Amino acid sequence: MGEKFRISDIFKKSKEEKKSSDYGIEFSRLKLEEKRGSQKQPAEEVNFSSAIRREEKEPKKETTERKERISDSALYSEAVALARKIYSNQAKESDITSGVYSIVKRMIDLISRNASEELLKSALAEYLQPEDYLYYHAVNVCIFSLHLGQGLAYDRSRLVGLGVAAFLHDVGLSRYADIINQPKRLNLQEFNEVKQHTIIGPQIISDIVKDVDINILEVMRQEHERFDGSGYLKSLKDDNIHEYAQIVGLCDVYEAMIHQRPYRQRYSPLETIKTILGNKNTFAHKLVKVLIENIGIFPVGIFVELNTKEIGEVLEGNAGLPLRPVVNILFDSSGRKLKQPRRINLADSPTVYISGTSS
Repeated sequence: MGEKFRISDIFKKSKEEKKSSDYGIEFSRLKLEEKRGSQKQPAEEVNFSSAIRREEKEPKKETTERKERISDSALYSEAVALARKIYSNQAKESDITSGVYSIVKRMIDLISRNASEELLKSALAEYLQPEDYLYYHAVNVCIFSLHLGQGLAYDRSRLVGLGVAAFLHDVGLSRYADIINQPKRLNLQEFNEVKQHTIIGPQIISDIVKDVDINILEVMRQEHERFDGSGYLKSLKDDNIHEYAQIVGLCDVYEAMIHQRPYRQRYSPLETIKTILGNKNTFAHKLVKVLIENIGIFPVGIFVELNTKEIGEVLEGNAGLPLRPVVNILFDSSGRKLKQPRRINLADSPTVYISGTSS
């Protein structure tokens, strides 16, 4: 993968960065939350459920793409249903050895042929049932992890192992539902108790599956370890942490931050990336770079507002230019819907930039 941009570029002082500050975006999570608390109105975030479908000129292509969207949607729903079963302690061995593996392989098929756009949109969208966030979280972390695995040039076998581990990574949290579903931040005692899910999870899976892949159990034990040794339970550092666990740990944080939790509102993808970069030694730099390149600071499907006050949907990213994707402008500067959407490649328009996300 070509080194076309530096992660530090995202922090450079520019018009984009200056404008982003108007939305309460800071580099550290603590400062971000303090800033948000002092604002009269939080930054607007994307409501993917109100996404506007792009108009296609070729009817045949539109029909094919509609079928793919339906297929992606069905796969996502099937995955959430299976996660609900497993994370509710109702799973049989076949639900994992056949069910999870089958779903992961189908996801890989979509990602490998660059047909996973709708699947990725589903993972970025608001939860349909917020109270069931643990099930959506498992599926979404799986999807994000597979995208990172593809960015790291994993072969199919490694992608399958990574995807299954990501799908099952938080099974142990099912034992602590009463604690994690509280509408408040955990106190120290509660947090220390919940940490045990990294031990409980592998035990649950080992009781269900006779010959479980050791890599899956390692990921479940290590996904909260951090590259600088600040994680738990063993404070592992650097390459002592299984690479699958490093990927799942990063995707776990990213997924959690861009979605609402009982004790806080969601962060935008840009806010999330800035926070992750602000804790620069927590995750391996190469993994953060792959996250940015394969999912994006402004992911496909997100609605953004330009400095021209126009609003559009991100169609695709530009390699090496994470702040300058291709945007389909849908509303003019007065908020009126355009009769004919206008496509703009921000890489070719230096005076136009994204000033924030839009609902």
